[in-house]
Amino acid sequence: MLYHDANKISGLEHIDLWESFVLGWELKGEELRIKIDAYLFPEHEGYTEPKENEWACFASAYLIFDGVKDMDGFSSLAECKPAVDATGEKDFGHIEDFQFTVLGEYIFTIEFAGKLNFKAQGVRLSLENV
Repeated sequence: MLYHDANKISGLEHIDLWESFVLGWELKGEELRIKIDAYLFPEHEGYTEPKENEWACFASAYLIFDGVKDMDGFSSLAECKPAVDATGEKDFGHIEDFQFTVLGEYIFTIEFAGKLNFKAQGVRLSLENV
Protein backbone atom coordinates (compact mmCIF):
# COMPACT_ATOMS: atom_id res chain seq x y z
CA MET A 1 0.00 0.00 0.00
CA LEU A 2 1.39 3.42 -0.97
CA TYR A 3 1.35 5.96 1.85
CA HIS A 4 1.53 9.70 1.22
CA ASP A 5 2.86 12.48 3.42
CA ALA A 6 0.23 14.60 5.21
CA ASN A 7 1.41 17.83 3.56
CA LYS A 8 -0.35 16.56 0.41
CA ILE A 9 -3.72 16.97 2.16
CA SER A 10 -5.60 20.11 1.11
CA GLY A 11 -5.60 22.58 3.99
CA LEU A 12 -2.44 21.21 5.61
CA GLU A 13 0.11 22.30 3.03
CA HIS A 14 1.16 25.54 4.82
CA ILE A 15 1.63 23.95 8.24
CA ASP A 16 4.75 22.31 9.62
CA LEU A 17 3.06 19.38 11.34
CA TRP A 18 6.38 18.00 12.56
CA GLU A 19 7.07 21.18 14.54
CA SER A 20 3.50 21.37 15.85
CA PHE A 21 2.80 20.18 19.39
CA VAL A 22 0.02 17.78 20.38
CA LEU A 23 -1.98 19.13 23.34
CA GLY A 24 -4.63 16.43 23.64
CA TRP A 25 -7.26 14.35 21.85
CA GLU A 26 -10.77 13.02 22.10
CA LEU A 27 -12.82 10.44 20.25
CA LYS A 28 -16.56 11.07 20.04
CA GLY A 29 -18.43 8.54 17.99
CA GLU A 30 -16.68 8.49 14.62
CA GLU A 31 -14.89 11.83 15.06
CA LEU A 32 -11.29 12.00 16.30
CA ARG A 33 -10.21 15.49 17.37
CA ILE A 34 -6.50 16.08 17.99
CA LYS A 35 -5.75 19.45 19.58
CA ILE A 36 -2.46 20.91 18.37
CA ASP A 37 -0.41 24.04 18.68
CA ALA A 38 0.06 24.37 14.90
CA TYR A 39 3.22 25.86 13.41
CA LEU A 40 2.00 28.04 10.53
CA PHE A 41 4.15 29.08 7.58
CA PRO A 42 3.88 32.70 6.33
CA GLU A 43 1.80 31.47 3.35
CA HIS A 44 -0.98 30.22 5.67
CA GLU A 45 -4.05 32.48 5.84
CA GLY A 46 -3.97 32.38 9.68
CA TYR A 47 -0.31 33.42 9.92
CA THR A 48 0.63 36.34 12.15
CA GLU A 49 4.03 37.64 13.17
CA PRO A 50 5.45 35.49 16.01
CA LYS A 51 4.90 36.73 19.53
CA GLU A 52 7.86 38.36 21.23
CA ASN A 53 8.81 35.21 23.17
CA GLU A 54 8.19 32.77 20.27
CA TRP A 55 10.40 31.83 17.32
CA ALA A 56 7.53 31.00 14.95
CA CYS A 57 3.81 31.54 14.45
CA PHE A 58 1.82 29.01 16.46
CA ALA A 59 -1.98 28.80 16.42
CA SER A 60 -4.32 26.70 18.51
CA ALA A 61 -6.06 24.23 16.19
CA TYR A 62 -7.74 20.86 15.83
CA LEU A 63 -7.01 18.13 13.33
CA ILE A 64 -10.44 16.60 12.88
CA PHE A 65 -10.76 13.14 11.36
CA ASP A 66 -14.29 12.25 10.23
CA GLY A 67 -15.77 8.78 9.82
CA VAL A 68 -13.12 7.08 11.95
CA LYS A 69 -13.23 3.30 12.27
CA ASP A 70 -10.93 0.34 12.83
CA MET A 71 -8.78 2.34 15.27
CA ASP A 72 -5.79 0.62 16.80
CA GLY A 73 -3.73 2.28 19.54
CA PHE A 74 -6.23 4.78 20.98
CA SER A 75 -6.67 2.99 24.33
CA SER A 76 -2.97 3.43 25.14
CA LEU A 77 -3.27 7.22 24.74
CA ALA A 78 -5.41 7.40 27.88
CA GLU A 79 -2.44 6.16 29.91
CA CYS A 80 -0.04 8.83 28.62
CA LYS A 81 1.10 11.70 30.76
CA PRO A 82 2.08 15.01 29.17
CA ALA A 83 5.48 16.62 29.41
CA VAL A 84 5.54 19.88 31.39
CA ASP A 85 7.90 22.66 30.30
CA ALA A 86 9.50 25.36 32.45
CA THR A 87 6.48 27.67 32.01
CA GLY A 88 4.08 24.95 33.19
CA GLU A 89 2.58 24.28 29.76
CA LYS A 90 1.71 20.65 29.02
CA ASP A 91 1.99 18.79 25.74
CA PHE A 92 2.55 15.31 24.35
CA GLY A 93 5.42 16.28 22.06
CA HIS A 94 5.55 16.67 18.31
CA ILE A 95 3.71 14.82 15.58
CA GLU A 96 6.30 12.28 14.51
CA ASP A 97 4.47 10.57 11.66
CA PHE A 98 1.33 11.39 9.68
CA GLN A 99 0.68 9.41 6.52
CA PHE A 100 -2.38 8.36 4.57
CA THR A 101 -3.45 6.25 1.61
CA VAL A 102 -5.98 7.06 -1.08
CA LEU A 103 -8.18 4.39 0.51
CA GLY A 104 -8.45 6.41 3.74
CA GLU A 105 -5.98 4.54 5.92
CA TYR A 106 -4.02 6.73 8.35
CA ILE A 107 -0.90 6.38 10.46
CA PHE A 108 -0.54 9.09 13.11
CA THR A 109 2.27 9.00 15.68
CA ILE A 110 2.57 11.33 18.68
CA GLU A 111 6.05 11.68 20.20
CA PHE A 112 5.20 10.93 23.86
CA ALA A 113 1.95 9.04 23.31
CA GLY A 114 2.43 6.50 20.56
CA LYS A 115 1.06 5.35 17.24
CA LEU A 116 -2.50 5.25 15.93
CA ASN A 117 -3.63 3.27 12.90
CA PHE A 118 -7.16 3.87 11.65
CA LYS A 119 -9.43 4.45 8.69
CA ALA A 120 -11.23 7.76 8.15
CA GLN A 121 -13.27 9.50 5.48
CA GLY A 122 -11.08 12.59 5.67
CA VAL A 123 -9.26 15.13 7.79
CA ARG A 124 -9.60 18.89 8.16
CA LEU A 125 -7.91 21.58 10.18
CA SER A 126 -9.92 23.95 12.33
CA LEU A 127 -8.05 26.97 13.71
CA GLU A 128 -9.35 28.50 16.93
CA ASN A 129 -9.79 32.28 17.22
CA VAL A 130 -8.96 33.01 13.57
